[in-house]
Amino acid sequence: MSRGRSAARRLQAAISTEPEFRYDPEADCYVCPSGDRLDPYTRTRKDEHIAIRYTNMRACQTCSSKPQCTSGSRRTIDRWENEAVLERMAERLVARPDILDKRRETVEHPFGSIKQWMNQGAFLMRGLANVNA
Repeated sequence: MSRGRSAARRLQAAISTEPEFRYDPEADCYVCPSGDRLDPYTRTRKDEHIAIRYTNMRACQTCSSKPQCTSGSRRTIDRWENEAVLERMAERLVARPDILDKRRETVEHPFGSIKQWMNQGAFLMRGLANVNA
């Protein structure tokens, strides 16, 4: 499951800006800094990915830390259905940053060489559906 470059940036932003929100995988909810639960509110499907939006409207209305948390009427957090896989991968990359360099050296170079031998340039479109012939 690939989320692309923007997804990697989004994941890094989520890790650095929402450390106070804790995800509980067994209850499938987020716990906010004041201890309230943010439960699944909606599920949306885009292409082959399912995004889940978590919120708690009642708790946000009476929360004293709401101004530091959100400028809207309630706090929402979006999470992909299989985001736990991405979090595990991010943890492995933090523990072993050299593993990505090794992949670049051993795997990506042969594909680049094969592409060059076949006189293939860069793709001018994004997304697998647009590139498929």
